[in-house]
Amino acid sequence: MSLPQSPRVGLRGVAALAVLGAIGAGLTCWLLCGPIAGDRRHDFGLVVVGSGGVELTHTFALRNRTTRPLTIAAVSTSCGCSRADASTDRIEPGARFEVIATLSLKTHKRKHANIFIDLGADGVVTLSIAATGQAPAPPGPALTSQ
Repeated sequence: MSLPQSPRVGLRGVAALAVLGAIGAGLTCWLLCGPIAGDRRHDFGLVVVGSGGVELTHTFALRNRTTRPLTIAAVSTSCGCSRADASTDRIEPGARFEVIATLSLKTHKRKHANIFIDLGADGVVTLSIAATGQAPAPPGPALTSQ
């Protein structure tokens, strides 16, 4: 009784599989990442919020992944507790740009806001900022000299 032989995959077959894998990975990233590359989320973590509240600012460093210029039609946010502004409204292919986002905390709870970058026909890119407000530590006992 002889065992069936396994099919031989030649060098061309391996190369073809590698090319298909790269195309699949690129397409997946394009669908999930869109035309903009860079970190899209920032969490400030636990932040002490005093009686006057606190403003937190983060700069998102992003890049145009396409081979054509992109135009930012608008930048908006999901709530009045945040604001954002882009460093430019036209992004050349491969060029880097920044979005400066500010989150205002007035209470001692979790706060989250989205920033929407409207690229017109190229879609909307969503960034996210978050923080958790914490009350200041109560003052310790007064020290007295003896």
